[in-house]
Amino acid sequence: MANCKTENTENDNDKYWYRLLADRSKVHEEYDKLVIMLSGGALGLSLVLVDKVIGQEAIREPGWLICAWVMWALSLTSLLISLLMSMWAYGYAIKRLAKKMQCQAESKGETEEIFDPNPGGCFDKFRAVFNVGGAVLFILGLIMMIIFVSYNLGGG
Repeated sequence: MANCKTENTENDNDKYWYRLLADRSKVHEEYDKLVIMLSGGALGLSLVLVDKVIGQEAIREPGWLICAWVMWALSLTSLLISLLMSMWAYGYAIKRLAKKMQCQAESKGETEEIFDPNPGGCFDKFRAVFNVGGAVLFILGLIMMIIFVSYNLGGG
């Protein structure tokens, strides 16, 4: 059986906890930026592909291209909604924390645990769904674009 004794103090655990939260926040921020950049770039690149590469030739199976554009547009929309949900989640968490802190101050000495495992409430859950949705829609758009390109550059 593993030895569960630790030399860490409660203060060390608190520091580690806040570091994990800060790192998680940074990862979410970078993820959002990356998927937005990829979806927006894919839209722009596909427009260049149609204009410059395929050019004057008849476009075969344009439905794949339109579906790819729709997927990338929905991906961007999903991530914008995710960012909005994130802002609302932070606002919700701040209001809840302020209320708990006020209650602690009024109770004069009686302390209540301030930590909340789900500080953003339902907004945080929706944010997570839209984040995953943005990535899935980007990948679907990429697959559809590959199919479109294979029809138009590979001789179909």
